[in-house]
Amino acid sequence: MIRLNETASGAGEEGSSPPLAPMVDVLFLLLVFLMLTANAAPLAAGIATPHSDIARAMTADPAVLEVQEAGWRFEAQRLEDDGALRAALTTVRANDPERPLVIAIDAAAPAQRLLDALDIASSAGFEGAEISVRRR
Repeated sequence: MIRLNETASGAGEEGSSPPLAPMVDVLFLLLVFLMLTANAAPLAAGIATPHSDIARAMTADPAVLEVQEAGWRFEAQRLEDDGALRAALTTVRANDPERPLVIAIDAAAPAQRLLDALDIASSAGFEGAEISVRRR
């Protein structure tokens, strides 16, 4: 219990009791915090991860697509437009359907280039790709 000094000036006046507003504010914020965090688990998004029987080891010779600022480099060959890249990926996929694809993006390249590469690889028949970031 909080006791006030009876000899203090203004004893018995309205301002002599301790302020309760800050304590009520803290309790209200604590209550809101607990209510919001109590429902955090059902709001979490589930991520589907591959099972061990589905995952396979990468072969020794993956197809490597380098995503650069100015263009594409596939199998050490520079490609300037998306159509040439799509044709090269389709040819590789038709020759060896089990060959994995590694997309190596330069750290300076914009993220849109990576999304374009994934879209082109998907349209060429690749179901997935490993992504690697190369720093300068």
